[in-house]
Amino acid sequence: MPAACSTGTRPSWGLLTAGSLVVVVATLFLLSAHAHTRQVAERALVEDLAGGTLGTAYLLNSNIREQRSEVWGLAQRDRNESVAWRLLHALEKKGPHAPGSSPDDLAADLEKRFDELLTKHPTYLQVCYVYRTREGGDEVILWSARERAGDKILHHPRRKRPKP
Repeated sequence: MPAACSTGTRPSWGLLTAGSLVVVVATLFLLSAHAHTRQVAERALVEDLAGGTLGTAYLLNSNIREQRSEVWGLAQRDRNESVAWRLLHALEKKGPHAPGSSPDDLAADLEKRFDELLTKHPTYLQVCYVYRTREGGDEVILWSARERAGDKILHHPRRKRPKP
């Protein structure tokens, strides 16, 4: 038996009740603190995720805008002097084009510009020049591509796609 009982005294019920109350209050406090800490941590994670997602969306929007600008520069800037524009006229056999500027020569020049574009932007995967014929078929004049960002650039041969 405990020493307190051996002397003939009994433990006080008030002391046991107070001790139990302290344990219960401390447990409730710890559970409440844990719940609050968990809510704060979850809120921080959600805010980080939202911020990261928003940042990625802005980056994607910026990349798309830059791609549109690059393509516009290849095809529309100085329209009549653009290699893409001159290639179109050479393929249609209309309009003046410089002597020696056959469709094959112009395609080779445009292919160099495609390679420069893909080299400048290692995340771009492909770029192509498709000539839509009056008969409704498409002809892929140039097609430069790579499997993954940063891979070697591959050049696909010129080919016609049948009418749908």
